[in-house]
Amino acid sequence: MTGIRWTRANRKKLHGFRRPHQHDPADVAPTLEAAWSRLVRAAEQVTVVGDDKLAATSRAVLEELRADAPPEELDVERELIRTAFFLGPLRERDTMKWESWAIVRDLVALWVERGGVAFAARVLDQPPAWNTFSSSRSPTEVVFQPQPLPAADELQDWDRDPNTGGPREHIGPYATYAQVLPAWWALRCRVSRMDEGAVAAASKGCAPLLEGLPQGRCCDGGWFRRAALLFALSRDRAVTADGIARLDAAWEGTLVWDGVAMLFAAAPDAATALALAHRSPVNPRVYAFDVVEAFEADAAPVLQHLFTEVRRHSALRYLKDVRAAIALTGAKV
Repeated sequence: MTGIRWTRANRKKLHGFRRPHQHDPADVAPTLEAAWSRLVRAAEQVTVVGDDKLAATSRAVLEELRADAPPEELDVERELIRTAFFLGPLRERDTMKWESWAIVRDLVALWVERGGVAFAARVLDQPPAWNTFSSSRSPTEVVFQPQPLPAADELQDWDRDPNTGGPREHIGPYATYAQVLPAWWALRCRVSRMDEGAVAAASKGCAPLLEGLPQGRCCDGGWFRRAALLFALSRDRAVTADGIARLDAAWEGTLVWDGVAMLFAAAPDAATALALAHRSPVNPRVYAFDVVEAFEADAAPVLQHLFTEVRRHSALRYLKDVRAAIALTGAKV
């Protein structure tokens, strides 16, 4: 019996669940029929431009979204294009409310119902193969223009913007780094509603993506996507324990991306989460309530440590949700 007094409002601050609750939103894991219907409506606002092979394939994928029923079989390449239609227009400010990434939960419903959790993970695990330029002609219309990436020897630190030091924009099926996050959240939502047998099967199917040590920096093909997959599979604590140990072996310095913040909530226990917090005390504000959902009252020391460390260099307004999450445990800052 949980001692946390959850409300409908603060359950909507979560990004999937380890244990169901009566106040969980109704659209955590939409049916395939309902999800497809909403995807079809949303696709009415998408226009593909260009005359190369990739643009032609993109038009074919868009045409699928005119059908009454989703395709019986999916492949990764076409789903990356379909992903760009819906994630391309998103911006980070648009994903902070539960309702604003509902279309992404619909997209992941398609992947999981037709291909399974492992298929969805493979879509999200793909390194960029082309640029996408998605721009809005109006608040609802999106123009999609895919373009090939330069040759590998012409890309220098393609995952980093040389001007800002942050993730480079317009790389792969997402226009910015933050846009991929809701798809991993939606996958975690889907796993939230599975029985134990289905969770075990999902973990087994994803095992090849979790083998060995991740390659690359935290926001490219290795570290970040490994952390995000562990977040999605965090109901399987044996998998997350092993996965975090592998990430730890590949850890270089202090990481500052959402991959680390997701691990606070994906950890198999509060002690592991606290150790991660001491090693990389990044602001957990997006996932603060997820940490409470995972560890209940035991989340307090993790969040208190992070609050104290982040407060040294950050304004209180960026810690509002962390403070609220600590209060939910019954503890004080």
